[in-house]
Amino acid sequence: MAANFFKAAIFLGILLHVANSSPAASTLCLDQKQTTFSLNVANDSNDIYFHFESPAQHAWVAVGAGTEMKGALMFFMYPSKDNQHVTFSPRIATGAVEPTYTEEIQVGIHNGSSTQNGKLVLNAVCHNCRSWNGGLLNISSTAQPWMYAFGPTSNPVSSDSMTASLTQHATYGKFTMDMTQATGPGGVPAASSISSGITLTGSQYIKDGDELSVTHGYAMAALVLVFTPILILHLLSGARLRWINYTVFILVAVLGLVCGFYDSMTYNRSKNFGAPHQIIAYVVIIGLLVLPKYRMVSRMVSRHRHRPKTPQPDDRSGWISRIGIWIGMITWILALVDGFLGIKLADSKNYIYVIYGCCIIAMIVVAGPLIWFVKKRHDRREKREDPNGAGIIPTG
Repeated sequence: MAANFFKAAIFLGILLHVANSSPAASTLCLDQKQTTFSLNVANDSNDIYFHFESPAQHAWVAVGAGTEMKGALMFFMYPSKDNQHVTFSPRIATGAVEPTYTEEIQVGIHNGSSTQNGKLVLNAVCHNCRSWNGGLLNISSTAQPWMYAFGPTSNPVSSDSMTASLTQHATYGKFTMDMTQATGPGGVPAASSISSGITLTGSQYIKDGDELSVTHGYAMAALVLVFTPILILHLLSGARLRWINYTVFILVAVLGLVCGFYDSMTYNRSKNFGAPHQIIAYVVIIGLLVLPKYRMVSRMVSRHRHRPKTPQPDDRSGWISRIGIWIGMITWILALVDGFLGIKLADSKNYIYVIYGCCIIAMIVVAGPLIWFVKKRHDRREKREDPNGAGIIPTG
């Protein structure tokens, strides 16, 4: 009996020793997301240590110190290129835009950081990150504001780069942390499944999305798949219908461009407006703006040619019209190709490529017979207006 009591006392002493030797920490546990973030504030240096784990199904996961994104220090975690390790990227947010990697925050990865059983596990230390450009971490606060965010559950980043492009978060939430409870001898906190020193504020999982990108995509798809073919191929008869189509065309184009402009300012990969999708878009916009005026000139030349008092035929309308047709077709093809580049720039899901490609095929199937019909109509008009066979006179 005495021996058993002695063994129990030793075992209890070992447990107490282990508990006392574990670094102090405050811990956030999100059961629904199976995500844990534990923070230790070293009292013998300016470092902070943390243990961070979350399912690898998300494109990225992040926690940040601050009441709002502007001026917040964000700790991002996403799979490495080989999907075996974890990439840790400290970034500073300047507003409701993609945070930018900062070299002023020095981090170190500790042992045990890897992808384990479908989870990203990170043990890390952040040197001299209690203050940064735009904010600070109040280690004496019992309610230091923090936030967390989850990327979409598709297209993981899978990169070794700390500056990798990120998609917009799908859900986010806010909490406060007792920094005094987390203060003690420095060290990576032990894994825990129980929240401690944490108070959740507001809804746990606020859904969010990139509405500007979606609106831009739908508007520009409608522009190149519906309104541009109608405009280029003269599929509507009568000046009034053509002007209605052109007015709707302009409104949809403005909506798509405005949404695209503001959406581009949201992401680091596009805010400099030098991506291939954006460069080709400049050419397409110029072509679409020039085309209506070019056709106006073509019609004016065509009318001048057929004035009764014109002494001799004026063949300029023929080649002017042909150049206009080529401008329209090249612009249209560039716009269709640019749609694929836009899908890539937006880092959309793979099935979006398939849907867009199917829409193009469907449009071609419909447009083919219409082109044949328009050509036949122009041929009949040519015979009526120019019985001597001077050439096709496009007046649409």
